[in-house]
Amino acid sequence: MASIESSLLSTLVNVKWGKQTFKDIDCDTSEDPLTFKAILYGLSNVPVDKQKVMIKGKVLKDGDDLTKFGIKNGMMLMMMGTAEE
Repeated sequence: MASIESSLLSTLVNVKWGKQTFKDIDCDTSEDPLTFKAILYGLSNVPVDKQKVMIKGKVLKDGDDLTKFGIKNGMMLMMMGTAEE
């Protein structure tokens, strides 16, 4: 049963960062935003504390509840930030 619930909370999103778009990023809405930002760090090399992630025009804060953003499969999120050398 738990695996069914977790699969419902896991969503594949696209993240636009500058001229790049990362497709089908796993966004588990049951996790905290820092976990999602860590995934983005792995893709972009932009440190978690330097990332500005926007969902539907709202900036994602570290303490936010991802379930409140209405994230759906295929949704486009936007990230701003400068990658580390």
